[in-house]
Amino acid sequence: MECGCYAGASTANLSLACHLVGRRLFVCDSFKGLPKPREDEKYTTVRDYNAYYYWQEGEFSTEGGLAQVKENVSRFGKIEVCKFEEGYYRDTLKVMDNDSFVLIFEDADLVSSVQDCLKHLWPKLQEGCIFYCHEPFSFDVVSLFFNKQWWKENLNADPPGFVGSGCGFLVKGIGYARKLSKEYVFHHGKRMMHIGCKGFDES
Repeated sequence: MECGCYAGASTANLSLACHLVGRRLFVCDSFKGLPKPREDEKYTTVRDYNAYYYWQEGEFSTEGGLAQVKENVSRFGKIEVCKFEEGYYRDTLKVMDNDSFVLIFEDADLVSSVQDCLKHLWPKLQEGCIFYCHEPFSFDVVSLFFNKQWWKENLNADPPGFVGSGCGFLVKGIGYARKLSKEYVFHHGKRMMHIGCKGFDES
């Protein structure tokens, strides 16, 4: 599953991978840019870089829309494995005809859009699989993955945490959350021992 494809470069790459392993790729995007941001999410500060994003409705729209994306994927990827879902996540994700995913690649920018992706897709993500997030520079987005109240109210689950958070353009790429329940870890995981400095001979 890809949420946010812009002109289709990442879509082409993901489609090649899906073709190699015999899977379908769902591609979800409005194909007309961002929805109208909420008042509390218009700005995202990238503090370590002394910069900020100012999100606006329609930003990241692709000239040519869905037709242009399909043309790009046909040229550089494997469009035959793709299924395109056009519209805002809040409308399309809740009515999708697929009930299981092994990877989610999200580039939604707005906190509200990331919330929509999590609410509708996290329950369908298989145990042990990964939700990749393209906003590790955003304190507000990353905080969502640790928000116990939000996860309890919306998904009746524990927050998964987040790996790869950072600020600034040198480390802003991709972070992720892995879907692993406590029960799964206790039954299938390895026990770790924290020994600190014990056992070392300083002589």
